[in-house]
Amino acid sequence: MINKKMSSATLIIFIIAGAIALIIFIKKGRTEFIKRAVIKQKVRKLAIEPSLTFYLKSGGSSDKEDRIICLQNTGRGRALNVTIKDFHHPDEKDWTFKFEKTLTLEPGEETEIDFKFIVGDYKASNKFEQLWMFDPAHDHDFASNIVLSYFDIDGNGYNNTITIGEDKKPKVNRSKLIHTVMPLDRLK
Repeated sequence: MINKKMSSATLIIFIIAGAIALIIFIKKGRTEFIKRAVIKQKVRKLAIEPSLTFYLKSGGSSDKEDRIICLQNTGRGRALNVTIKDFHHPDEKDWTFKFEKTLTLEPGEETEIDFKFIVGDYKASNKFEQLWMFDPAHDHDFASNIVLSYFDIDGNGYNNTITIGEDKKPKVNRSKLIHTVMPLDRLK
């Protein structure tokens, strides 16, 4: 009788130990699956992430109207719905540049950005006169920001803030936009 009780207790212990081992095995497999999924998601993000630069380009002549404002996608993914926030001169508050929206910018693609230069309530006659503000080598004592907003093909939004002036070289500060519909795992 004692052997039967011991063998029943031993059987129960073996069943419990087997169940614990099975739970550990399942959890470990699930953890590895999740790790692989996170790595795959990060690799995909790197493969589709656009990165934009904003700069003043000269055609080589000394003519002020030979300069243009350009955007280039230096990232690996397509940039969608690219907008440039209106630029207001930090000292001359009534000087405003309004930039045209770009729908799509493919990786490696460069495009000229059309704009309107507005002084006060009227459109300035020669919009190219004030493009010196976007030249990183300008010698005027002010710094200001150009803000680019765009999306990747998965709908993730980005802001690039490019500082122009002060130390004479543009600086890019990339930050992710937070969308109310974005899953929490994309905020990392």
